[in-house]
Amino acid sequence: MEYMKFKEQLAAAMRERIQKRYGECEITFHKMPRVNGCLETLVVSLQESQLGPEASLEDIYESYTRNGCQFQKCVDEVFEAYDRFFHAPDEAMGQKEKLEISLLPEVARHKIIYFTVSYEKNKELLEMVPYRMQLDLAVIYRLMLEVENDVMQSVIVTNEHLKTLGMTEEELFEAAKVNTPRFLPSVACCMLESVKEVKELVQLSLEEQIDLAVKALRGSDTFSFITITAYPMVNCSYHLMDLSAIHMLAERLGSDMYILPSSITEIMCVPTDSSLPLQELADMLRHTNANTKIVPRDIFLSNTIYLYKRELRELTIASAYYMIRL
Repeated sequence: MEYMKFKEQLAAAMRERIQKRYGECEITFHKMPRVNGCLETLVVSLQESQLGPEASLEDIYESYTRNGCQFQKCVDEVFEAYDRFFHAPDEAMGQKEKLEISLLPEVARHKIIYFTVSYEKNKELLEMVPYRMQLDLAVIYRLMLEVENDVMQSVIVTNEHLKTLGMTEEELFEAAKVNTPRFLPSVACCMLESVKEVKELVQLSLEEQIDLAVKALRGSDTFSFITITAYPMVNCSYHLMDLSAIHMLAERLGSDMYILPSSITEIMCVPTDSSLPLQELADMLRHTNANTKIVPRDIFLSNTIYLYKRELRELTIASAYYMIRL
């Protein structure tokens, strides 16, 4: 069953099941911009205006196709999720309370972080959020809700949140400069390691990590770049704003650096004096980003190669000629 027909039939089946259990209800679809795309959700609200969770239709449809297109089983699973919520909504209410507390100005100033996203792929989202430009990227903000067992819960700061906070974009930026490296300490390695190995690396100082990575780079014919990420591995793109880790690596190598933004979760740094020509790097970045199995749509960052000039401490676009268009 194709997607449009699937979602209409799912809505009809859910309306029938919910009405039998709870009485009158409203089933709607809601589209909301997210990083690199738009999330369409299934929204259920009861007669007494009790609003259920918004379930991602994309995830539901993917599960449906992955599990043999068993429609009735899919309906049962979605209904059970809503049924659990309407019987015990405490968990969802807890999330709401976390957001309300985090939006208190005296709390939020210590929980705002920033990250960069593709400007071209996020124009709809950028209409709703405070942002600033960095080269061909947009810098947006997240509000941390909770960090537990290496899992981070956060929400994108919207223009409505900004009004609640009574802050300007400049104030968001200044707060994020302090908070982001505190929540997401830098990690440098020759290859993107497993989460467990990154967790072990972050116990070392960044200088020690870079020393190990440079030693591996110079002692191997396999490695041609050093990866800079963050722990947890959910947002490393802030390194294109906070250039301290890139600068430390450039100083250690004594070279300017080409920066390949392979995803929101990692960037690759290649010394400009390496044997890899810029055109080859551009082709590699383009082909990697085109493979959604390697770089899923929601973590794509850019097809542009950047140049970090060590002496100027400046990040620029490496070459307009080799800049790959989206």
